[in-house]
Order: sequence, then structure tokens, then C-alpha cells
Amino acid sequence: ELEETFVGMGEWHHKVNAPNSGWRVVRTADDIVAAQAEGTTGLIMGWQSLTPIGTHLERVAAFHARGLRIAQLTYNEAGAAGDGCLDERGGGLTRFGRKIIPEMNRVGVAIDLSHCGDRTAFEAARTSAKPVFLTHANAKAINDRVRNKQDDTIRAVADTGGVIGVSIHGFMNWDGDPAHPPTLQNFVRHAQHVA
Repeated sequence: ELEETFVGMGEWHHKVNAPNSGWRVVRTADDIVAAQAEGTTGLIMGWQSLTPIGTHLERVAAFHARGLRIAQLTYNEAGAAGDGCLDERGGGLTRFGRKIIPEMNRVGVAIDLSHCGDRTAFEAARTSAKPVFLTHANAKAINDRVRNKQDDTIRAVADTGGVIGVSIHGFMNWDGDPAHPPTLQNFVRHAQHVA
């Protein structure tokens, strides 16, 4: 996983740095403004799990130097940092999770909690000294799906000053009953509830 990730990030840098690529790697907020002014696409490098980090805190700074700016603590299942949304035990953050959050804060890698279990996401939001994100997650109060988040988690993310991106994904906008397919109106209910 480590080598594959390193090679993959290198391939993206190669594409972005090619003449007339139409891309710019976003390392700071100023790069977003510059990309817009240039008419290029800003690439914010991110991961859906911390698997390439393993249990090595120093890798956070190493990958930040290569352009990493956002990462999810877990992707559905338990990882070194905590439980994912598919883990029934709901174990929350691990000891390593409590160590990596301050390191991600210090280095400047934003924390995404979208695929974390509710307890992991809640504890991470309370642990982080910087804003955390739910880049694509909805409200369990509207549809009780494993990827959706409980109200206390949504509030904890908001309390950090973070951002919540409500998702149009059908699975998260559905009660699981084939007689009630996902609708735009139901998506709007999620957005209103989160707001």
C-alpha cells in the first residue's frame, strides 16, 4: 500500500506538471484562487483512509510534503485510527487515532470523517484543534443508514468550524425500502436537517 500510494501521487504530480496540463496542485488556499484566475483545475490531494500511514506518525509530514491535504481517518472498516461506519462494535478512536489527529492538525492535513463510525467521528471532532469535515455524509435522523451521521456527531463537526457536505448518493437518501426510492425531496430534507 505504501509503495502504491507513493507511486500514485508521483503519477499525479507528473500529469499536473506536464506542459498545458490544465491542472494545479493545491497546497494552500492561494492556489485555489490562482487556479481560478488561470482557468485551470485545482487538485486537492486526498485519501479515503490512512492505510499508507500505517502506525508511523512521521509519514503524515512526509506525505504532506508530497501534496496530501485531506484524509479520512477510516474507510468503512476499522483502521489504525478508529472504527469505520461498518464496524458494529462502535469502538471509537484508538490510542493511535488520538495521536494522529494532533499530528494532522500540526502538519496541515485536514481530517475527513465521512466513512468513520459515529463514535470515531464524534471523538475525532472533539479531539481536533482544527476544523474537521464530513465531505459526503447525511443525517441518520432522516435515513438510518450506516454512512449517515447522528445529530451529536453533526453538531460536533459544526462546533469545530468544519464543513458538512450533504450527499446526493442514493444509498444515503433512502430508507432501504424498494417502495420508497431516493428522491430529490428527501435529499433536501437531509440538507435542511443538517443546516
